[in-house]
Amino acid sequence: MTKKKQEDQKGQETEKLSEWQKRNKEYLEKKAQEEAEKEKELAEQKKQHLPNPEKLDAGEEDEKPEVTSDTQKAESEDLEESTSTEFSEEEQDKPLDKTDLRKKKKAERKQAKQNEKETREKIAPRHVYRALPVLILSSVLLILAVYFISPYSKLKNIEVTGNKQLSKTEVLEASSIQKEDYTLTTYLSQKAHAKNIKQSNLWAEKAEITYRFPITFKIKVTEYKVVAYDYSGEQYFPVLSSGEEIANPVTKSQLPKSYIRLDFSDKAMLKKFVRQLAGISDTIKSEIQTVQHTPSKATEDLLTLMMTDGNKIIVPLSEVAKKLPYYEKIKPQLTEASIVDMEAGIFSYRIS
Repeated sequence: MTKKKQEDQKGQETEKLSEWQKRNKEYLEKKAQEEAEKEKELAEQKKQHLPNPEKLDAGEEDEKPEVTSDTQKAESEDLEESTSTEFSEEEQDKPLDKTDLRKKKKAERKQAKQNEKETREKIAPRHVYRALPVLILSSVLLILAVYFISPYSKLKNIEVTGNKQLSKTEVLEASSIQKEDYTLTTYLSQKAHAKNIKQSNLWAEKAEITYRFPITFKIKVTEYKVVAYDYSGEQYFPVLSSGEEIANPVTKSQLPKSYIRLDFSDKAMLKKFVRQLAGISDTIKSEIQTVQHTPSKATEDLLTLMMTDGNKIIVPLSEVAKKLPYYEKIKPQLTEASIVDMEAGIFSYRIS
């Protein structure tokens, strides 16, 4: 009964073992059997050579249990190793939990950073310094290329100030600034555009263009003043302080309360008179009502000036700036409407 129970227990243990453990056990048993056979053969060989077979048998009997015990130890160790190996394989097959995964990823990132740092440290500083100018130049060229390709390179905000007679559209047309022009080229051509405004329009005395980052251009225009009006064909044409006459006439309603009316058939003489008038005080200019070209036999460029106070001045065009200022000293001496003759010397007489 005891043997049967032991066999049943062995059978149950065998069933509990895995397929790999079964094969391992069979292998160990086979190996133990082979070793036992070898021992048996060795014992027989020794028995043949030994004179006392009884002692040899006794020695064999003593050695057999030792071999058996060693074999059992080896079998148990192999069994433990196989079991532990199987357990380790099973453990490897188990999926890692979230904590282990985080730790693993963290370790990988740390290792990657360390490798990257080591790679950077390996680059000598002198190589970096040599490459730096090339990198900077390449970056600048790339930025400029992207900028000029984009529509932002042509954005412009243009402000016009100081214009009274000229409209903003007229100033922009005179400047030759186009909508398609790049902001950079407009900035580089500021003086040229300002010169265009002055040269292409009679009203413009001076033009200045200033730039304010990022896209604003301010055009400041200084216009010539209107010093007189040329009366021709029952129309009034503005005459500017530059001596130029504007081709567009103005209506009577547009005329100021007090103004100088010019009556010149020769436009060159008109321009010369305006230039001479620039040296005259505003007090005298405000009293001039009309200016006519009235040549005499002796003086071809003789002018007749009618004043608002009723006095009349006769003066050569070439001597207006020189002699006309004396009128301020002569006027207080005149008690009635008089003619101040400045053609040859300066004297006055009553208008008859």
